[in-house]
Amino acid sequence: MRKRRFLYWSAAFGALTVVVLMNYYCYRAAMGKYTQLSRSYHEEIAGAVQKEVSKQVEVKFEDLSEGLPVANTEEMLSVNTVYQIENYDKVKDQTTTEYETIPEELVGFNREEADGYFKKYMQNLPVEEFLNGLQSIGITTFSKDRIIVRKIYDPSKVKYRYYLIAVDGEVVVYYGDQKTVYEYTGISTDTLSKEEQMSLKNGIEVKDEESAILIYPGTVKPGIVSTYDDHRMAMAFALLGIRAEGIVIDNCECCRKTFEDYFKVLDRVLA
Repeated sequence: MRKRRFLYWSAAFGALTVVVLMNYYCYRAAMGKYTQLSRSYHEEIAGAVQKEVSKQVEVKFEDLSEGLPVANTEEMLSVNTVYQIENYDKVKDQTTTEYETIPEELVGFNREEADGYFKKYMQNLPVEEFLNGLQSIGITTFSKDRIIVRKIYDPSKVKYRYYLIAVDGEVVVYYGDQKTVYEYTGISTDTLSKEEQMSLKNGIEVKDEESAILIYPGTVKPGIVSTYDDHRMAMAFALLGIRAEGIVIDNCECCRKTFEDYFKVLDRVLA
């Protein structure tokens, strides 16, 4: 009887122990799962909060930085920049180097702006550069400390140095660039032949001074002027005779071609 009770209580105790252990392990498993889920949830919440805070901080930073000046790290030329020029003569195959004060227009320019400056320089070439045969100009070195400009000259490319053309009825001498006036001659195109007027209308190229006729003032001496039946010669030298004595015009009647009473009018003017 006692043995049976002992077995009964032993079985009951064992069953209870099994139930308790099962409940314990189930509790541990449930708590572990809960802890894992809780940690994941908190990490997710913390990440979302951190992301939102970072976003707000970025927005605030952008708002604050809008009114602040942006630092410029680009190289700029200044009055202290060394301005070096390399002149290359293609005919002589020779390069010379010179240093000049940097042009005021270049101060404060970056590389792109400086390139644009020299492009305009070639488009509006100074007459001296044109006559020297400047063909190209460009930057080989650029920094805030030094700029090196290379000029290439080819004097053989200068086809003519002067250009004669009629402007408002007057013969005007331009340099070969056809933009810079060399001299206003004061010669009226009306005194020229139709062929000469047509040539001047289209422009006459003069290679150098040796190709032109240069008349320098001097002392007028008495003499007989042969007009070669040209009324312009008679009229022109008649005016010269007003200032100088002893000028005799041969065949002055040729003026009748265009101005029959020329000498009578001239006498009235001088009277």
